[in-house]
Amino acid sequence: MQAKFDKKGKPFAGEDFDRILWNYDAVSDEPCCHFVDELLAAYPDSKVILNVRTRESWLRSMQNSVLTVLSWRSFTILSYLDQDFSAGYWPLLNYSTSVLSRGIPAYKAAAAPALLESFDRHYDYVRKVVPKRKLLEFHPSQGWKPLCQFLDLPIPEEEFPNLNEPSSLLQIRKRMYWSRWYHVMQEFLKATCIVGVALAAIRMAYIELRG
Repeated sequence: MQAKFDKKGKPFAGEDFDRILWNYDAVSDEPCCHFVDELLAAYPDSKVILNVRTRESWLRSMQNSVLTVLSWRSFTILSYLDQDFSAGYWPLLNYSTSVLSRGIPAYKAAAAPALLESFDRHYDYVRKVVPKRKLLEFHPSQGWKPLCQFLDLPIPEEEFPNLNEPSSLLQIRKRMYWSRWYHVMQEFLKATCIVGVALAAIRMAYIELRG
């Protein structure tokens, strides 16, 4: 992200994406939406699915999920304490959304016009650079058929899932947030126990040597 937008470091290309994506077949959402050109260059045979929705519904969804998370300022403290995950996740989430909001804190109401402009710009750009034969404009209400036809896959027997509600996304992030605090507390207790044992051993050694 910083290499692309701040000119710091080497931009990702080709094999860089292979290392990140490993054996995954698809990417979606942030920060992938910021790398349309790079991903198309790295995977020229790929197909692109553009989820169709109104700009207003997208903004409401963002405000009720990701942008709510960004308003949790305690996450900044967690990012210092949780070096295994939050230290990378929290800055990336903030940076990625700040690109969309043009530097305005994305969770603030003042960011709405910039976010909507970014939405429009992204849709226009994808439609411009992706060949029509490789682009599917898709709405979940259409179900499996157009999606499976586009991807040359059989249509599943089960009903098309509906799992991207803002409330469910927020609950997932809440569970993740508290799980990371739980991890931090576990590590803290482990460290406290180790220090306690070490101090007890030192005290025992001191008493024995004095005797």
